[in-house]
Amino acid sequence: MKYKMIIILFSMLVIISGCSNDTSDDQHNTEGKLEKEPTQQEATKEKYEESGTSERYQHDADIVRVHHLYEIVNYLEEYKMITGQYPLANGSEQQKYTFIATDEQLNYTTGDGPPFEDMSELESLLNKEIAQNIQLPVDPQKVPVNKPNFYIYMTQSKNYTIAVHLHNEYSFSKNIAPYYNKVEVSSNPNPEHKIWSSDKLFSNEDFIEVINKEMYKEEYFDSLSQ
Repeated sequence: MKYKMIIILFSMLVIISGCSNDTSDDQHNTEGKLEKEPTQQEATKEKYEESGTSERYQHDADIVRVHHLYEIVNYLEEYKMITGQYPLANGSEQQKYTFIATDEQLNYTTGDGPPFEDMSELESLLNKEIAQNIQLPVDPQKVPVNKPNFYIYMTQSKNYTIAVHLHNEYSFSKNIAPYYNKVEVSSNPNPEHKIWSSDKLFSNEDFIEVINKEMYKEEYFDSLSQ
């Protein structure tokens, strides 16, 4: 009986010891995971060092950019309803580029690209026909990092295409390079290349989710447009 009790006690010790070892292993594994996985602050810092820009800033800036896209496209569609054609789309087969940007941002547009005009003529046409004091919105980022910091309006024949450039990649955007993603809307859409019609993009669930996201510093971005 005593022997049997010793066996039972030994068995219990083995079980307890085994449980203790299992718990220790679990704790070790958990600690190992914590050591391998960076904290949110470390991950943000690491991504900042990789992309060269603040992720929180770009989160907010992307929301502003898609709002700007929505606003500009609505001006274009309203102009067509009034005049029967899109602004600057005069039927010419030659592509005409208008860069929607401040004078400061235009300083960064030099390169091997096609010739372009500033946005003054486009703004003038919109103001003339829509009868509003329209000031076209521009990318909130003054200096480009990883991607262009201006919007592109291109006309050819009777059609237009407008492009904005985002930091983050979304299901409705086209990745060009790391931290460089393009969203394009056109009156001559090409779904295969993610060139959207306005109605398809603006009813896209992911686009709606992004445009309605909360911002970290909405007041700051509001102040830029004043």
